[in-house]
Amino acid sequence: MKKADELSEIIESKLINTYFQPIISADGQSIYAYEALSRGPSASILFNPINLFEQAKKQQKLFALESVCRTNAIEQFTQQQLPGKLFLNIAPETLLQPDHHRGLTLELVNNFGISPEQVVIEITEHSPTHDYELMRRAVKHYQGEGFSIALDDLGAGYSSLRLWSEVQPEFVKIDRHFITGIETNRVMVKSGVRASGGFPV
Repeated sequence: MKKADELSEIIESKLINTYFQPIISADGQSIYAYEALSRGPSASILFNPINLFEQAKKQQKLFALESVCRTNAIEQFTQQQLPGKLFLNIAPETLLQPDHHRGLTLELVNNFGISPEQVVIEITEHSPTHDYELMRRAVKHYQGEGFSIALDDLGAGYSSLRLWSEVQPEFVKIDRHFITGIETNRVMVKSGVRASGGFPV
């Protein structure tokens, strides 16, 4: 089966596998949250998330794919009765699309009986963001509904520092490069913490 046909089948039949990666609390004593990770069917070349989402972008079906991933993640999270917060990955391209379904995530959490305050929208930046005004409006929309915002891999993206400043998220995940050797050198992380102290969140 061609990749294009396979992706269409995955979306139409909702053939997404969701895995939950625990996020440990700062004191290391408990699980603070779970990040939902989406994969294609196990026997498919689109099992790999890079292949899966790149194919969706190529076919201009990123919004449709992310909607399926989001729905499955929220459903599985509630069915497994996992504690703590749920981090949902959303690409900036999805937030900026004109046909982006505002209210979809709120509708989903309401349907599955969890609070928006329990859900964190994690912006994953794998391509440059240009329309910061539209991005700010999209983020404010989610925050107004009760969701929190996280920025993934600070320091690794095309313009992540600018995006951090514009969006002012409640959570920031620092890129692995900056935390390697953190037990002996914490300068970069401390600088980031000090900088975030100026945000009104």
